Amino acid sequence: MNFFGKILKSRRLLGTVHYRLGKNSATDWLIIVGFFASLSVIFAALAFYQFSNYQKSDVVAERSVTATSTAVLFNHAKLDELVKYFAEREQQFNKIKTTPLRFVDPSK
Repeated sequence: MNFFGKILKSRRLLGTVHYRLGKNSATDWLIIVGFFASLSVIFAALAFYQFSNYQKSDVVAERSVTATSTAVLFNHAKLDELVKYFAEREQQFNKIKTTPLRFVDPSK
């Protein structure tokens, strides 16, 4: 479980001090906050780098919109089929709703 201690010991960053996660909560919080602070600095540097590259480029990307077709055709046959499907579902729902139950409702 002492993964960080093994890494630090193998790299000899701590020397003779044996660090154990959970032994000192202040040190644990310092490591956690330091890690996320350094991660934030790295992301801020990357964002600044990308923004500066975007500002340097003078090329403006322009979109050209070309129409592939002039009119959208409406398919009445598919609409009629869909309306028929939902009418059948409504009839089936009403049939199920009016059919008496084959078992006793335990909530009543």
